[in-house]
Amino acid sequence: MSTVAAVVFGLVGTGTAWYLSSSAPHGETVFADETGLVMQETQPEVVPAFDAILKEFFSTPLSGRTVGFVVDDDLSMAPYSDGIAFLIPAVATRLDTESRLAVSLATDSTPNVLRPSHVTQSSIAGAKTMLVGSMSSGQTDLAAALSASADWGADQIFLVLANPFVSDSIEPLIQNAKQTGAELHVVALGNARSAAADLERMANAVGGSYRAIDDAAFRGVIDEAHLVLARLGPIEKVTRND
Repeated sequence: MSTVAAVVFGLVGTGTAWYLSSSAPHGETVFADETGLVMQETQPEVVPAFDAILKEFFSTPLSGRTVGFVVDDDLSMAPYSDGIAFLIPAVATRLDTESRLAVSLATDSTPNVLRPSHVTQSSIAGAKTMLVGSMSSGQTDLAAALSASADWGADQIFLVLANPFVSDSIEPLIQNAKQTGAELHVVALGNARSAAADLERMANAVGGSYRAIDDAAFRGVIDEAHLVLARLGPIEKVTRND
């Protein structure tokens, strides 16, 4: 048996640490890594608490072989961007070992897209890097960002936005959502909550759900997630059989 260097995966703003192991005790959740090893949580009892937080935010358990996120990069997202950049990579660690993660970021030009890839340290880092980028200064093209997800083969797509829009623009979004073949779950922050009727209609049209989150609730979810994940223990040694 050989010992290899420890690999740390730290979620933004937390003391979260993971370790790699060639196997995991029965009943513990593990996460695939490029090395062929797996990421395993140092304190599995934290998982149910964190899953409850995710369900509170996204309104439904995350499941499926491909889970995607379409995020509006409009300036209206500025108060929420750090929290989203923390939460989505954290979500990725809770996906099944065979699941894939994808992200489409609506900008004022061509959307930034992280195509479906298995949940690894590099794909999580890629999502985090994309989400902490600067906000678009112009009008974002949310329809284009949603359209970019049409070939993902996603089971679930979560649309996160804070910018309100006129009712006339909802029909193209509904058509793009239908083309994805996925459940579309809408999370409305900030002023997007004023478009509740349209956003709920879009979610219902593709078998999804609508969730409106006010600023106090948003801060509460992010703070609680930080506290729960901070309970994870220290880094363990990494070992595997050669």
